[in-house]
Amino acid sequence: MFDKWLKLPIHYYLHITALSLLIVGVALSNVLMSIGTIWIIANWLIELDFKSKWENFKHNKIVIAFSILFMLMIVSLSWSSDIEYGLKDLLIKLPLITIPLVMGTRKKLDYKIYLFLLYLFIASLTFTTVFNYIRYDLQNLVEKRDLSFFISHIRLGGLICLAVFLSGYEILKQNMSKLIIPLLIWLLYYLYFSQTISAYSLLLILCVLTALYLIKSKRLKIILFVGILGLIVITQSVFSTLIDKSSALNIPKTVKLELKTASDHFYYHNLKATQRENGYLIWVNISERECRKGWNSRSTIKFDSIDKKTNSIMGTLYGYLASKNLKKDSISVSQLSEVDILNIQNGQSNYLDNSSFNGKISKLTKQYLAYSTHKNPNGHSFIQRIEHLKTGIELVKSNWITGVGIGDVNLAFQDQYTKENSVLEPKFRLRSHNQIITIWVSLGIIGLLLILYLLFMPFFTNNNSFSQVLISVALLFSFLTQDMIETQAGVTIFALFFSLANFKANEINKK
Repeated sequence: MFDKWLKLPIHYYLHITALSLLIVGVALSNVLMSIGTIWIIANWLIELDFKSKWENFKHNKIVIAFSILFMLMIVSLSWSSDIEYGLKDLLIKLPLITIPLVMGTRKKLDYKIYLFLLYLFIASLTFTTVFNYIRYDLQNLVEKRDLSFFISHIRLGGLICLAVFLSGYEILKQNMSKLIIPLLIWLLYYLYFSQTISAYSLLLILCVLTALYLIKSKRLKIILFVGILGLIVITQSVFSTLIDKSSALNIPKTVKLELKTASDHFYYHNLKATQRENGYLIWVNISERECRKGWNSRSTIKFDSIDKKTNSIMGTLYGYLASKNLKKDSISVSQLSEVDILNIQNGQSNYLDNSSFNGKISKLTKQYLAYSTHKNPNGHSFIQRIEHLKTGIELVKSNWITGVGIGDVNLAFQDQYTKENSVLEPKFRLRSHNQIITIWVSLGIIGLLLILYLLFMPFFTNNNSFSQVLISVALLFSFLTQDMIETQAGVTIFALFFSLANFKANEINKK
């Protein structure tokens, strides 16, 4: 409409503006995502020209599949009891239909605009990560999950992986400037610092995918494949060693029980308590008297108080000393650095817990041991996910044909937890953390087939670009490890990057 009045491609510029708001919003702001979603569909409607859009729609299987999926969500309200929740969920999922519909029925996005959006994406992530890093340091935050301020730390990790590999691919194709390489190095460092295991996993998957793409020799590809298998075996062996080390219960071989401290005070030993840090027993070689006096002389938070995670300072201190294989006495407390004191005050019971990958492995090992010993998954995010997934699978078994409807997903999960007498506390009784399972529970077999078609169809399309494959793999990974389209951020990320991958023009030619 505006194009005809002003004799300028106004709607094209408005379309690019909406995409810019969305690409910045996924890294920074739900408000920008909302504005971008409304903007992109409003511009599409005002543009008119519905005849050509209808023709494009009829020949675009992807847009048709998205439309059927969204219509199925609406229809599923008819067998949902909680209509109010269902309507709210539909509102959250609007980007799932608006973004693919707009981009799939317009002229394909110019590749130069795609590159501009990629630059903007990297700039947004750089700002976000720098802000997060400074904030984490200035506020002395305890948990690495608190590192991410604007969006979920898991989603931020996935976005960083996507940005690094998409831009790296374009740099190799000489479509983007090498000047952004320092920014990519910073993003990789932030990823390492953030201790997000799912992001580490996606990074490894995309590394292998890129290597397979770049290597042309079949012999080298076979060598790479064998190397990957070897890496899997080595990783499994390392994990097994860590677990064995942490769970060994042979006290005489792992600790020497002392009688008295250097100051002639008796040590206390609780041989029935098997909790460990880095394989060392916590509740042995303890002189509470010396630890109290030594700690109170060095810390503003007293020995009989609690740390920033609301655990007792005493227990955190003992665990921290055990992780260093130190006795719990005045000499050991005096050997702690100022950083160690701060770590203990922050609730860190293992000196490795903030040392990136090693710390994350230590935490996962403790979660596994706590669950295998006490069968209590509460408070252990990784173990809780196993319980969430089990519950989702049970729901699928009883609702696999039609699902429970978009309005009753939460109710169904809560009822199933109650039916199973789940040991999870109410605050930890969440969905499956697997979008494919959640879709199946919600919409039944038809919803499952539609989402599988959308996820796997790009792999079987002729003339796929490598950027399309990268995005498809990253989105598929996200669907397997989180409830991707159950939040505004997740559904916008999925709809936007899926559309960018499938509705952009062919790559520009190098000069």
